[in-house]
Amino acid sequence: MPDEPRQLQLGKHGGDRRSEKAKADQGGNKSDVTTLKPSEKNTRAHILARLDRDYPDLAARVRSNKASAHAIAIKLGWRRPPTRSQGSRKRFDAAALIG
Repeated sequence: MPDEPRQLQLGKHGGDRRSEKAKADQGGNKSDVTTLKPSEKNTRAHILARLDRDYPDLAARVRSNKASAHAIAIKLGWRRPPTRSQGSRKRFDAAALIG
């Protein structure tokens, strides 16, 4: 199984949204816009594509396995850190306290 099955290419940030050409492009010709399925948005490949575009040095660290894509995404604010689930908390035993 390949590590990165699909190489994503992201477009530039922002852009022209007011000119006639931009309005025409929004209507149908979206060749430079990346459309992702919902299942592809929180993947290692998507994070690497964003890192390649914005932070190439961090992308190199992920590719050399010095850091995980998930950890870097949390530090950059792209993902939320995992929350502590209710099941992992210790149960309070009132009967043991009473005696």
